[in-house]
Amino acid sequence: MNRRNTVPTVLLGIAWVAPFSAWSDTLLEREGYRPLVADQRAYRPGDNLTVLITENATASTTATTTTN
Repeated sequence: MNRRNTVPTVLLGIAWVAPFSAWSDTLLEREGYRPLVADQRAYRPGDNLTVLITENATASTTATTTTN
């Protein structure tokens, strides 16, 4: 392509792409958005819960015997 054909081609390309770049929409709903990495409490049915159970146990062995 020579320079005379390149300029109109570039301008036509910019004119074709410009309307698409000006139009945008959100992928997330603001009302229902909850980030995956935030520490938020489960408050809706179906929310996942993580339950941590910690158990501490101690035992000892002592015995005394007496004889008469």
